[in-house]
Amino acid sequence: MKKLILLEAVLLLFAARTVLAAHQNTITWVAPVGSTPTGYNLYRFAGPCGQPLSAFTRLNATPLTALSFTDSGMSDGAVNCYQVTAVYPTGESGSSGALQATTPTFTATVVLTPPGAPSTVSQ
Repeated sequence: MKKLILLEAVLLLFAARTVLAAHQNTITWVAPVGSTPTGYNLYRFAGPCGQPLSAFTRLNATPLTALSFTDSGMSDGAVNCYQVTAVYPTGESGSSGALQATTPTFTATVVLTPPGAPSTVSQ
């Protein structure tokens, strides 16, 4: 009886992890040509694209060094818009083009390209 209960608990945990994994978006970008950023910032707006970057929330606390990020824990049918920027010693670049994703149907990895380094630091 104890083995059966333990197996059921393991199956329920596996099923919960499977459902959560389906509610995520993986965003991938490429480094700007001709410059070497120190990292990247990924921004999300909870809604359709078309808003200025100031309406977005940055998803990372410190600049990302990887060229991809998995945004998870969203509800079924959630619509999100993403933009990425490159971070340089002189400041943050402008944002990439916007990408709209709906979960859980959004499963493709997409490529966003941030612009090159800014010439001056914006405060």
